[in-house]
Amino acid sequence: MSEEKTISNEEIKKMLEESKLLIEEINEDTKYIKKYVVISQVMGFVKVFLIVVPIVLSILYLPKLLSSTLAPYQELLGVPAGANLQDALRQVAPLLSNQNK
Repeated sequence: MSEEKTISNEEIKKMLEESKLLIEEINEDTKYIKKYVVISQVMGFVKVFLIVVPIVLSILYLPKLLSSTLAPYQELLGVPAGANLQDALRQVAPLLSNQNK
């Protein structure tokens, strides 16, 4: 009987060692996955930042830039000097649509 107990104890020790190795392997995989998820989240924010920031900046600064760029041409297009960009585009749009016909 004592021989059976020693064999079973050895088997238990062997199984515990195998379990320990498997747990260590699972821990390594879990650390890798956690790093991957964090990097994916950071890159998601970077992508959104790279898309949203240029759009917001263009909404803020493009009208000023276009009005200063188109100012010399307003006289040629027959748009009054005090008119804003939207008024200028409204007056020029019919001219452009007539040219296309």
